[in-house]
Amino acid sequence: MFSRNDDAIALRADGNEVRRNRLSRNGNGIGIEGNRNLVRGNRVDRTRGAGGFGIPLARGDHNVIARNVVRGSQTFGISVGFEPGAGNVVRRNRIRGAGQAGVLVDSRGKRTLLVGNFIRGAAKDGVLVKPTAEQTLLRGNIASGAGDDGFDIRSRSAKLTSNRAVRNGALGIEAVFGVIDGGGNIARHNGVPRQCTNTFCT
Repeated sequence: MFSRNDDAIALRADGNEVRRNRLSRNGNGIGIEGNRNLVRGNRVDRTRGAGGFGIPLARGDHNVIARNVVRGSQTFGISVGFEPGAGNVVRRNRIRGAGQAGVLVDSRGKRTLLVGNFIRGAAKDGVLVKPTAEQTLLRGNIASGAGDDGFDIRSRSAKLTSNRAVRNGALGIEAVFGVIDGGGNIARHNGVPRQCTNTFCT
């Protein structure tokens, strides 16, 4: 599907499933503004134009974004929480070559779960969590080849467990003081020798 305007697929209702679509060269890929939706197994390539997001979840609760492939987004691969939303899950997606961050948890996201995602080659951060995002849990994600940090965690209520950051341009994990360290995080061969801040990394 090809469209330069807004979302190729605009999901503005509750309880729907969007599966196995292939989208290319749209303003945004799959835009979500609703509750309890499932976006699974889609491929979104080279979003451009007004938005440039791969899969933006602007608002809504208890949505699941799982097992999608997002490549070459002009801005963010997957984003959550531009407007209020709670209990959203971003699971086992593969994100490559985002123009900004691979995954963004924006300022109004609450209790967002990021688990098992693989983010590669983002121009800025692999994962960016904004300061006012609340209780973001990051578990078992991999960030590699980002231009800046693998994980840039600016919210003190975030928790990091068993994430891996390899060969990013700056730090593997840049976390603010007070972040919850769940253990098992790995950061190696990143550009800044200390590898991590305010978390313990092996």
